[in-house]
Amino acid sequence: MNVIIITGASEGIGAEMATQLARTQGAAVALVLAARQVTKLDAVAAACRPHGAQVLCVPTDVSVRADCEALIAQAVQQFGRIDTLINNAGIGTYGQFETISPQSEQELIAVNIAAMVSLSHAVIPGMLSRGSGAILNIASIGPTGHPHLVAMWYEVMDGKVTFWTFGKSQKIVNLRRNNKITGLIESGDAYEELKGLEIVGTATIIEDYDKILAIGKAVGLKYNGEGAISDAALPFLEAQAKKRLGIQIEVENIVSWDHSKIGGGY
Repeated sequence: MNVIIITGASEGIGAEMATQLARTQGAAVALVLAARQVTKLDAVAAACRPHGAQVLCVPTDVSVRADCEALIAQAVQQFGRIDTLINNAGIGTYGQFETISPQSEQELIAVNIAAMVSLSHAVIPGMLSRGSGAILNIASIGPTGHPHLVAMWYEVMDGKVTFWTFGKSQKIVNLRRNNKITGLIESGDAYEELKGLEIVGTATIIEDYDKILAIGKAVGLKYNGEGAISDAALPFLEAQAKKRLGIQIEVENIVSWDHSKIGGGY
């Protein structure tokens, strides 16, 4: 049985890791879930147990050393050892350096660095004595802590949301590293008119020149009419296609909303 501690397990990446581990490993895994939000932690545990996983919830503020020590002690008492430590708990502090309070900085260091170091030191001796074990430190999004969001012109081609972008753009860099993508399509000017879709899936990068040019023509026609694909405009499109790549979204999930159906009220 694989005994795994996950900090920050009450929501987000931590909760998803817990449920995926329970789903894929079942009775072969024991999960020790740690977080401050007890109610949410219990909900994650309830989602894991039907898959056969053993689950121990330990209310923990990783910025408090005593809580970290109690977490390790309860895990060892319940399951006898710790095979994997996932340091997932984390917080962010944003703004100009001179505007951030020393207290906020200390909280960030306590959660993101000190807790990771303390918990790792606590589990390493047992792992070394058994000759096995793993420590996984989680960082999310990017160096600024913000996702890369860009408005794009698009067209539906072959039943898929499709657009083009510069081959050296940050979007391409991100998608080559991780092809998960979320697209937001919304229409309406007034609040009571708003309707839209959130499309979640994976991105396929198109590198064939003829296909890229076809995307450019389709997008141009949609937004600018026949003039965008006229003989006069074609040299421009051809030059752009040499510098661009196409992207198609392979849809995994769609969430929709329509404010007109709720009477336009708040």
